[in-house]
Amino acid sequence: MAAGQIEGYASISELIEAATLKEVRRLQRRHNNGRPWDGASPGSLRPGQRTRAEQTREHQGEP
Repeated sequence: MAAGQIEGYASISELIEAATLKEVRRLQRRHNNGRPWDGASPGSLRPGQRTRAEQTREHQGEP
């Protein structure tokens, strides 16, 4: 909380948004020649976390 206020974040949501945008920009530079990504169409991204089975497979090194 103290560092967030010092750094100018009024809420945890602002911190998460700034961190996410920083990572998106990094991914754009690395994988999209620095250009902004095209927007995702509604419904094309799945909401929520991976299922427990998906997480288990990932930790076991399965696709």
